Amino acid sequence: SLPNYLTLIQTSSLWYLTRTKSLEKELFSCEKDLQLSVKKFSKTLQYHRLDYQIHQVYQYESKGRPKKGESPKAILYRVACTLLQDDAQITKAKLAKGRFVLATNQLCEKTLIFRTKNYNQLIYKYLLFFAQ
Repeated sequence: SLPNYLTLIQTSSLWYLTRTKSLEKELFSCEKDLQLSVKKFSKTLQYHRLDYQIHQVYQYESKGRPKKGESPKAILYRVACTLLQDDAQITKAKLAKGRFVLATNQLCEKTLIFRTKNYNQLIYKYLLFFAQ
C-alpha cells in the first residue's frame, strides 16, 4: 500500500543520508578510488540517486596556515554529495501490482460473509462455486 512505500522510502532516506555524510568525511588518495567508492554506494540506492562533486584538499607539513610559497605535502580528494529522491523509481514501485490471496478451509456458505465491495462479492461467488 501507499503508506508502506512512503515509510520505506523515509527510513531508507535516513540511512542513506547518514551513509552519505560518512562518505563526505572520508579522504581519498586518488580520484579513481573516490569514484569507485561513490559508484559502489550508488548501486545500493533503490529509491534515490546521488549527485556529487569532487574537491581537492591540500595537506601541508605543519598545522595551521601554510607559509607563503610552501608546496603541499599531499593532494587528497573529498566528495560533496547530495542525496535526491528518484521519482521514476518511486512511481514504478507505487504502480507495481500486488497479489491478493484468500485461503480458507471453511466452505460453509453461512460462515463466508464478506463486506459489500465488488472484489469481495466476486470472491464470495467463486467460493460458492467451488464449494458445490
